[in-house]
Amino acid sequence: MDPCDRKGKDYSASITGLPRHFVTEHTPLCPYHVVGWCYDEKCTSVHGDLCDGCGLRQLHPVNKTQRRQHQLECTKDKNDELRTAALIVASADKECGICRENVILKTTDDHDDENARNFGILENCPHSFCFNCINKWMSRRSKCPVCRTESDLVLTSKFYFVSREERDLLEEKRMAHLLFATKLERGVVVVVVVVKALLVVVVLVVVAVMMEVSLVVIVILVVVVVVVVLVVVSQIF
Repeated sequence: MDPCDRKGKDYSASITGLPRHFVTEHTPLCPYHVVGWCYDEKCTSVHGDLCDGCGLRQLHPVNKTQRRQHQLECTKDKNDELRTAALIVASADKECGICRENVILKTTDDHDDENARNFGILENCPHSFCFNCINKWMSRRSKCPVCRTESDLVLTSKFYFVSREERDLLEEKRMAHLLFATKLERGVVVVVVVVKALLVVVVLVVVAVMMEVSLVVIVILVVVVVVVVLVVVSQIF
């Protein structure tokens, strides 16, 4: 970004944000200086130091906790990028052991099939397969079609994994996703049950009032409904 304003005046050397002796750990970083240049001669934010990891001025000059946290995140992001690049290289020439097509470049007529170009990773052997091919095979057999090693699980992945650690990590992510989906589904069920219970309570109260039922009976009915709801919710979780 050009550090000059519309009149051509260069502020890059003169604008440094607040003087350092006015800066505290809670002084916010200038968002404009983070990504390029700050044009405000009276900027009340602090101008951060350059991070070698991401190339942005994201490091707070006096907040050591923020500096350390950002540097850790940058290192993790960089390692993730390198790992992903290595996985792409390792996956590029892998063929399916069943259809013999390149998994990533496989031709398919179903463009909505998310697994068409995904790998199917068996838990106990290193052979590569299309997810759809191996999933269909494993629905009838529980052995790898190449080495006959038994496997009870087929993992889906955009990349090819070789090491046991990577496969275990993939399985952990799959289980975490399933756990989240299960909790979300249970939460929806609970909301539906509670809403229906509230409707029942409202109907009971209205009917009881119209029939001039005593307050004690109304309270008993409400308590019964609440107990039933609590029992249902406890069974869900």
